[in-house]
Parts: sequence; C-alpha cells; structure tokens
Amino acid sequence: MRIFLLTVKDAFNGGYDSYSGHVIRAENEENARAICPKGDEGDVWTDPDKSNCEALTLLNSYVNGTTCVILSSFHAG
Repeated sequence: MRIFLLTVKDAFNGGYDSYSGHVIRAENEENARAICPKGDEGDVWTDPDKSNCEALTLLNSYVNGTTCVILSSFHAG
C-alpha cells in the first residue's frame, strides 16, 4: 500500500458541497482515484486533467493495511 494526496487543479472550482482534496491509502494511483468520496464536483477525482495525484513517499515506509480514505476536505454549502 502507498499513501496518495489528491488535490484539484487550479482551473477547477468545485464551490460548495464539493471536496478539495483527499489523502488515500491504496495499492496504486488508479485505485486511489476510484475510491475518493465525491460531492458535487463530478468526475474530478478520476480525471487526471482535473486533479493531481501524488504519492507521499516519506509516509509510504510506514503504511500497512487495506485501501481506505485517510482524510478528505469537504466544503458544505
């Protein structure tokens, strides 16, 4: 398992009732993108043109367990 940080790109503005980022534990980027919680922002997490996905290498040596969401940032309207 690895730890991934997913964030929206500058051009995307999800507004209210949307997520701006997630920290995900998953096997790979594809799995990390697939399990992201979704608000009103649509397909932003599965589309690399709309979001960034970065492996957090400093944390990866401490990771064991199953795929899960560790942290999400949600903007409620």
